[in-house]
Amino acid sequence: MQTLWVLGIGIAVMFIGDLLSENEETAWFLGCTALGFYAWLNAVISFFIPKNWVKYFFLSIVLFVVLSIILYFAASLISQVKVIHLYEYRTMYAATCVFYVLGMLVVALMKNVAQALRIDY
Repeated sequence: MQTLWVLGIGIAVMFIGDLLSENEETAWFLGCTALGFYAWLNAVISFFIPKNWVKYFFLSIVLFVVLSIILYFAASLISQVKVIHLYEYRTMYAATCVFYVLGMLVVALMKNVAQALRIDY
């Protein structure tokens, strides 16, 4: 559900930002921000999923990839500048993806430790 919210709001903000800003890189910045927000939000929510969290874990990774692709192509269509010419945004997208993977692995580790210690949260 949060994927659809982030996607809708992210694309809307990318269009509005592109209209209001003279900077041609605004769509890339806002797309990366939306992706980072999803990564943070999803890591927090996944920690508090009590049942079927393994299913949620793998589904959220697939949806992260789908969201990344959609936001990438939306930014490509909105912006006049291609990401191949924007080293900073390529790095930001890569760092966001690494953050997401590591964040989800830490959440999985924490959940496994909590289950092993029989901690009910």
